[in-house]
Amino acid sequence: MDHDRLAIMCVFGAATASILLLVFKSISGYSNAWGKAFLLIGTCLEIAFLYYPYFGCLTSHHRIIGALMGLPYATVYFLLYMTTSFQKCNGLTTSGYVLFIFIEMPPILCHLFIMGKFILVLYNEIKEHGTFKVQFFFHNADDQSEVQEKLARPWLKDYVKDLMKSRPSREYSRIEFYLRKIYNPEKNFKFSTQTLSVVMICSILLYAISLFGLYFASLYLNIVNKAADSLLAKVRRGVAGSFIGAFILAAIFSVFSLIRFMENHKNNMLRMFKGDKSFIPRFMNVSQFMIGKGLRYHSFQIGYFMWGYILLMLLFFVIFFSIFCLSFSIVRGLVASWFEGGGVLFAVAFLTRLSLPVTAMTIFRDHNYSKDVISINNRNVYLVFSYFWFFLGLPMGFFSAMFRILKTMAVGALMLPRIDHSLMPDGFQRLDGGFNAYICYLHVQTAYRNPVLRVFCQILSDETRHNRERKWTYSAQARARWFLALTLARNPQLASNRKLGGFKAGKAPQPDQGGCVEHGDVKIEVGRYGLMQDK
Repeated sequence: MDHDRLAIMCVFGAATASILLLVFKSISGYSNAWGKAFLLIGTCLEIAFLYYPYFGCLTSHHRIIGALMGLPYATVYFLLYMTTSFQKCNGLTTSGYVLFIFIEMPPILCHLFIMGKFILVLYNEIKEHGTFKVQFFFHNADDQSEVQEKLARPWLKDYVKDLMKSRPSREYSRIEFYLRKIYNPEKNFKFSTQTLSVVMICSILLYAISLFGLYFASLYLNIVNKAADSLLAKVRRGVAGSFIGAFILAAIFSVFSLIRFMENHKNNMLRMFKGDKSFIPRFMNVSQFMIGKGLRYHSFQIGYFMWGYILLMLLFFVIFFSIFCLSFSIVRGLVASWFEGGGVLFAVAFLTRLSLPVTAMTIFRDHNYSKDVISINNRNVYLVFSYFWFFLGLPMGFFSAMFRILKTMAVGALMLPRIDHSLMPDGFQRLDGGFNAYICYLHVQTAYRNPVLRVFCQILSDETRHNRERKWTYSAQARARWFLALTLARNPQLASNRKLGGFKAGKAPQPDQGGCVEHGDVKIEVGRYGLMQDK
């Protein structure tokens, strides 16, 4: 599917609206639990069947048939989609109507792109082969056998060429240098269709949910601003403003997380192509079960990304609302009193902690060795210092544990949208189902998208197809001579009974003796056991 990556990605983008419907059905209330479960399964199968004709027509080897069947289906489905979508706009205000159009814009553009793709394929096929040719629809068996998918795409060949002959390093400007710290594009690497489709779905979902949340938060803020000034109105205004800031900042961090995921996924794939698996946990062994586990990657990535976005939004809401609460005099007094006592404790703790590296570099260091060598100049002083530090470090350990919890929560919330990193420590990564699915997906992608393997197989396929043995040609004269030679070889006594014209015969060899018979340019040698050679 690499030759139609963009079109297939747009098919998944067009299906995003159906995915949103599926999510809303999963969280909506339903009286019967069994009915809700089977309703979700039925909805998933319905969405899959509705969009399967797109994939079948786009990936068909007979592109003219795929375009002729896919274009009417895409047109009818797009018209039905637009009709049902705009029927939902009845009773909406102008702002709600505009919001609905903006939310539906990405799926609409994806549908238009798919129809344009089918039209382009149809135009190219007619331009290349003509209009009234029946062989468009009915191909011979030989033509069908020749239909082969190219294993080695152009960028795969360029990748192998760069392995043989490395390119000189390129110098970048200062701005481009820092931009490449975020994402460094690789010329000879293309993301797979599955990865691009997941990124497309995550991007459209992020866009739709962020726009939806910003609209209702802004609408609530306008309603609060029209109310009379009071303490409750001020708090409600702060809540609405905090939600607006949280939606914006969470969307920015999610986009950055998606870009960093693509960068890290690209680096992981390149390392896997080279056989470097040092970043993979040791407990994961390559097996046939990875194919099944890798299929869970797509749903896990989308689910982790959306839950990560929601948690980021709630985290930023708490931060912004806490900052807003500082506008109240009571809260400012509590914070000031806490800083008066806590500031002194923080300063003392900082100076106490600073004493450790100072003493390690001055009192305990043996200057006869370099600083990279662990050496103790005065062991008795070190033992006394370690005894007193056992009691001094107890309060610091307590506060350090609190900071560790806060940092773990912050890092976990920031890394939850990314499935390429495990939130579990070493030894517990097997409990992270999303990370395990991603590692299995990496192995499957490497097995079938390795550039060296695909280029090598393409070379073998081309050489085999071009160097086929020629078909045998039939000659009546050669066949008659072969029958004659075979008869004389099996019956040597017949050679003496033949006419003398056009051949010379020696003494007829006996079955248990060796001999030869010549006729024209054919010479038959008969061995003791009836073996024959044609010279």
